[in-house]
Amino acid sequence: MFNSPLLMQAATAIMLSGDSQIAPYIANRKEYVPWNPMFLEEAKDVIRYYVGNAFNVAIWGFIIIGGVYLVLNILNKYLG
Repeated sequence: MFNSPLLMQAATAIMLSGDSQIAPYIANRKEYVPWNPMFLEEAKDVIRYYVGNAFNVAIWGFIIIGGVYLVLNILNKYLG
């Protein structure tokens, strides 16, 4: 967590005492989230970005393949 032993000692002291003004709930773990909740927001944005791209690729692939199939069927019907 910390590279400095002094910072590690200070962080441990804050966690063990419930007198911290910055994080008063860390000592008893009440409402404490042990990770950064912004990771979830960033993950949501990344997933939304890539799902959006995949959806666009799927739509264009469907339109192109469907168009080729339709043209081949029309040509087969009138020329075959």
